[in-house]
Amino acid sequence: MNNSRSRNSVKNIGYSLGFQIVTILSSFIMKTLFIKTLGIQYTGVSTLFTDILTVLSVAELGFSTAIAYALYRPLSDNDTLQISKIMNVYKWVYRCVAGGILLMGICCIPFLGFLVKDVPDIKENIALIFFLFVFKTSCSYLLIYKATLLEANQQKNIVHKISIVFLVYSTTIESVILLVFNNYLLYLIISVINEILKNFIISKYSEKKFPLLKQPCTEKLSKPERKEMFGNVRALALYKISWALQKGLDSIVISALLGTGMVGFLSYYKLIVNNIDRLFGQVFEAMKPSVGNLAASETPDKQHEVFNFMSVASFAIGNFISVALLVLINPFIEIWLGKEYLLGMDIVCILTVNTYILTMVRPYECFRLANGLFVQGKYRPVIMFIINLGLAIPFAWWWGIFGVLLATVVSRVTTHVWYDPWLIYKHVFHRPFINYILKRSLYLCIVAANCAATFFVCCFINTGAIYVDFIIKFFICTLLPNGIFWLLFHKTPEFKQGKMYVKSLIKRKKKI
Repeated sequence: MNNSRSRNSVKNIGYSLGFQIVTILSSFIMKTLFIKTLGIQYTGVSTLFTDILTVLSVAELGFSTAIAYALYRPLSDNDTLQISKIMNVYKWVYRCVAGGILLMGICCIPFLGFLVKDVPDIKENIALIFFLFVFKTSCSYLLIYKATLLEANQQKNIVHKISIVFLVYSTTIESVILLVFNNYLLYLIISVINEILKNFIISKYSEKKFPLLKQPCTEKLSKPERKEMFGNVRALALYKISWALQKGLDSIVISALLGTGMVGFLSYYKLIVNNIDRLFGQVFEAMKPSVGNLAASETPDKQHEVFNFMSVASFAIGNFISVALLVLINPFIEIWLGKEYLLGMDIVCILTVNTYILTMVRPYECFRLANGLFVQGKYRPVIMFIINLGLAIPFAWWWGIFGVLLATVVSRVTTHVWYDPWLIYKHVFHRPFINYILKRSLYLCIVAANCAATFFVCCFINTGAIYVDFIIKFFICTLLPNGIFWLLFHKTPEFKQGKMYVKSLIKRKKKI
């Protein structure tokens, strides 16, 4: 990457990690307060409604990704007129999205009785609770679209700065509401107000950085430009719809078939897994705009060079977090909440496998989006969701929560894991795909061996003090898998290239 892309990557990665760390702390604070002040049933309902809103957000149809891709070239060329025309389309689309989510949410209210089950401790009106979730999500689309311009211009760090401040503020206020008033509806109302206020400030800052956002634009995109954009959106819609349905499927099936309380139990595990995944995933999220700039200005060979570095980085991360989750998640839950909230090792194993998959797919997701591969493979996510849905219900009857999670893993392995990288090897790198398959197979064997070895060693740790055991296991999980990774990879070209790249980023960071 050139100096400008590297500096922007450093800033974005730094603030992305900072934002995610604050998010993790906030999530743990709020989840702890929920269980202490309201109970497991409120946690289950909150998680279920969040996942339902994820499904309703399919109204967005992938416009944000298509718009970001369309902005890379005019931002690189400083074409303000083209940027204005694109953002004008974006504004009207997101107004429609906000209205669509509100309407679909209201239409869902009569069916809540089929999804929310076994929650006798919840005294508030379930429909009113759900409406507040819907209203919060709908309002966010009216303002936050302007932040996409900052992100496409490799300035996502600005969005994260504002978000960090508001996250600290909102966590403080909402914690006080729960502790002092113990009132779920008041908590939700304050949460809605905080979200609107945050998005309003980000919107105003975007206008300050890009005054063109305040100026009316009477010119429209040309017919070929509209055709390309909406062609990308149609393809992305399939990705967006399938992703949203798949993300919400687990909670909906578990709530409908096994009880909403079980969603609450699983939510604590998913809180840990998702936050760790997002924390390390911020490295790749922050690099997306830079990869987009790379795709718009560099050769396939240069892209492949950067892709190799990101692939090794994703394996190093996936190797570490897989071992750590497998060994540490149940001890952590026991320390945090108590033994009564523990789930079996089968659940831990399947969550670990799914997290490893999500970590390994990130590099080629970055390059697929950066190179505009939206139309190619547009039916892949649909097939993945059909497989997931077809397996989730019978698997839930046979194996409970484990079966629902297993269905998700099977659907990813049979579609996502191999098809998307094949696309970029064929359409971007123009290189043999078999090399990729062999490397990833080697990586899988290594991480499986690391998990088995570390888990075996940690089985002998038993000092009688759970906190001491956890600390010892944490150090083993940090040293053993990462040490093995270093021994196996420190002489490879990819590792040396990555080491040089990280050193250059650190030097540039000191100059910023």
